[in-house]
Amino acid sequence: VFKCFSFPVLLPPFCVPLTLYCFINSLQLYSEASVALLQLNNPKGFHELSKQAKKNMTIDGKELMLNPAYLLWDLSSVSQSKQDEDISASRFEDNEELRYSLRSIERHAPWVRHIFIVTNGQIPSWLNLDNPRITIVTHQEIFQNVSHLPTFSSPAIESHIHRISGLSQKFIYLNDDVMFGKDVWPDDFYSHSKGQKVYLTWPVPNCAEGCPGSWIKDGYCDKACNNSACDWDGGDCIGNSGGSRYVAGGGAVGGIGNGPPWQFGGGISGVSYCNQGCANSWLADKFCDQACNVLSCGFDAGDCGQDHFEEMYKVTLQLNQTYYVIPKGECLLYFSFSEIPKSTQPAQRNGIQSMGNENEPQEKVLNSLILRETQKSKNIRNSEAGEDTEGMEGRKGHEQLDTNVREGLVGRKLQSYAGSYQGFLPWEKKKYFQDLLDEEESLLKEMSYFTDGKHLGRQLKDTFADSLRYVNKLLNSKFGFTSRKVPAHMPHMIDRTVMQELQDMFPEEFDKTSFHKVRHSEDMQFAFSYFYYLMSAVQPLNISQIFDEVDTDQSGILSDREIRTLATRIHELPLSLQDLTGLEQMLINCSKSLPANITRIHVIPPTQEAYYDPNLPPVTKNLVTNCKPVTDRIRKAYKDKNKYRFEIMGEEEIAFKMIRTNVSHVVGQLDDIRKNPRKFVCLNDNIDHNHKDAQTVKAVLRDFYESMFPIPSQFELPREYRNRFLHMHELQEWRAYRDKLKFWTHCVLVTLIVFTVISFFAEQVKNLSNL
Repeated sequence: VFKCFSFPVLLPPFCVPLTLYCFINSLQLYSEASVALLQLNNPKGFHELSKQAKKNMTIDGKELMLNPAYLLWDLSSVSQSKQDEDISASRFEDNEELRYSLRSIERHAPWVRHIFIVTNGQIPSWLNLDNPRITIVTHQEIFQNVSHLPTFSSPAIESHIHRISGLSQKFIYLNDDVMFGKDVWPDDFYSHSKGQKVYLTWPVPNCAEGCPGSWIKDGYCDKACNNSACDWDGGDCIGNSGGSRYVAGGGAVGGIGNGPPWQFGGGISGVSYCNQGCANSWLADKFCDQACNVLSCGFDAGDCGQDHFEEMYKVTLQLNQTYYVIPKGECLLYFSFSEIPKSTQPAQRNGIQSMGNENEPQEKVLNSLILRETQKSKNIRNSEAGEDTEGMEGRKGHEQLDTNVREGLVGRKLQSYAGSYQGFLPWEKKKYFQDLLDEEESLLKEMSYFTDGKHLGRQLKDTFADSLRYVNKLLNSKFGFTSRKVPAHMPHMIDRTVMQELQDMFPEEFDKTSFHKVRHSEDMQFAFSYFYYLMSAVQPLNISQIFDEVDTDQSGILSDREIRTLATRIHELPLSLQDLTGLEQMLINCSKSLPANITRIHVIPPTQEAYYDPNLPPVTKNLVTNCKPVTDRIRKAYKDKNKYRFEIMGEEEIAFKMIRTNVSHVVGQLDDIRKNPRKFVCLNDNIDHNHKDAQTVKAVLRDFYESMFPIPSQFELPREYRNRFLHMHELQEWRAYRDKLKFWTHCVLVTLIVFTVISFFAEQVKNLSNL
């Protein structure tokens, strides 16, 4: 005999044996988490319930797992927000973006040969399936493991799109809410001279609150980064590795004076950095980068405000003055246009100039910087005493100095505010659940990620932010710690070979991503992982290629001139006679010690010149590549190069708008695109479709699309026509039926024709036989 629980939602009743029903007071079902919460009349009933459950309670033949719960911590507000973000109506609502995206391709990218539309089998009612340039691709065609289907996760789908049959080696990938606003060409994505163009935007979210990416593995132990999420500060807090911010050669200020700039090993090379984690190209990009908000970078050239500009030398430009004298020892300065009349200079801008002085001692610069920071710290403490905490992420530019500052050590002080009332319950007084409280507060804060909002209000939501942190941690483990930025939400050119290499490097992570049904915090973010693999992958040094570069006459044997060229590559200039003779002697020694089959040469080119040193053997590629002393020198002189060429671009041609339910705000966003058309436009649907103004916003959005792309494309059916089938399986069944019908019709026709011909000739034969 069973007793069943019924639920107000559309779920089947939950039935348990009557012998167990007496133990249960109430039941709550959390279907999204596959958990049922049973409240028992008596805790002792749990043992009896667990015994009986193994015998009488199964689901699909599987034994249930029962665990006692003495405390239920309700984080429903957080979990529900995350759930709403991943399966909200805005992620499935169709505003016909695909129609207008195709129109933008036809208008602004006519060079596109073929368009593959990846869906779960759905067919837009207006799509012209007879167009030879359009192909509908279903998930079943590209997923290697079809047991992962169905899925509603865009990262899961994106991880398989390079497997589309018939896709070119390099292809453009874009979502349906992305379109072209101006004419674009292949060299907007890739050029043969500079390689892949990578469009980066805002920084990756901090791995932990108060720990920017530039702080990890920077040689200083940061308490906010000393946790598993940040890989224990990249090892900075292990042993005595953590030390002073002002280390020899630049330290905290990123290489002022004689100190060298921050250097990175193989990977993202060819990019200059004014501070660790801050490329020079990030300066003055209209976005506040906390890694750049330091003195050596001119405080991000004003992107983070001008609060710290007094630390740099100010040069006030005068209208009729063209020559300015900079005092000795000033390494960083900025220009002010404040004294120039507005009629002459309508906008005030600040330029940053770095001027190193080899004769100025490094200590003077550092000491003056420490003194100014110390004087300001008291004012900062007083002014911020009554403010709410914002996290160190928003206060990187207001760092307070530790008491060790007088000894030359700069400390980072985390802001923490706690109420004086601790509660009266025992676990409140002893803070048994303080970790849970802190975690809940941290989760609520991290629901939306805000950078310094004075310039651009970019917002990053939970699951996406978590997955970025997850991928960033994987990249740190493979390619080293560095600050990274998120690629723009725009069309991307993808190389199928590079994508496959990336997936071969992280096979388990991509398999997990493919398995997820909705977006997950451990997804491999498609563009972020792809572009940072492309920028970080290195090509091992190839000695044969070095030989071919030096062998300018392509004879296969190095002449005296070419040997000198090789010597300049592996020695510092000016080249001495000892350096040159030392290289020749290494080659002579190798020719004597190596096997004869390596050093022997069968045919010497007739144009080959005799060596100045008669003891020097023919310097062939085999000899050079097998001569260890020479190859060691070459490897020491050369560094691993990037495997792929790339160029980091700005955001000038990108318009990303988060469309919400505020009608006037949406109108303003769309008018901005009308006034300043950009090549890449993304209108991200974040509309609350239950709001009373949702339909108005959709109408405004539709009107904008029609104003930008009013002419139907060749990929659309005429207005009076609609597709008969709206799903691929229906279309495929109909096509199979049509093909069968066509086959049997042809069979019948052929049979009739054969019968007619035979009858005709049989009659003729009969007539001839009668004659």
